[in-house]
Amino acid sequence: MEKDKEELLRIRKKYSFKYALTANMFELYIFYIILILFSFYMNNIMYGIVFTVLILIVAIFILIWQKNSVKETYLSFYSTKVVYKRKFLFTYKEKILEYDEIKDIVFVQGTNMITRIFQKAFHMGNIYIYPKKGNIFTNGMQLENVACIEKVIEDVKNIAGDKIK
Repeated sequence: MEKDKEELLRIRKKYSFKYALTANMFELYIFYIILILFSFYMNNIMYGIVFTVLILIVAIFILIWQKNSVKETYLSFYSTKVVYKRKFLFTYKEKILEYDEIKDIVFVQGTNMITRIFQKAFHMGNIYIYPKKGNIFTNGMQLENVACIEKVIEDVKNIAGDKIK
């Protein structure tokens, strides 16, 4: 396995500013509307201004955090294995699965109704690699918000399709 150094396919997460502002911030917008309605109910515009500033600070922090985490998160397919690398805050995580350790590779657009709608609109999707031992969270791999998911599905099928039993 150590001799397998030629990368056949690298799939990266995609950071889309438009997608981040619509799909990822959808819950934040609902929370913001509730807070604004509460400030009108309390007849205090100052609450509305404070809530707006706090929501903007949180939104900017979330956007910066998402963009930084996307830079170094990817799946690499080799002839005998799949390598997952991810940066989370200040740590790096790497997982390696050989093809005979993989139970299934699943492609999904959205895990709930809202993300499904937005991912279809932006032609994005998620890739989940399920291991034979353990579960998706401990031993598996997941890459969300992959661009051009239809093309990626075909590329993965060409490389790993016949190697997974």
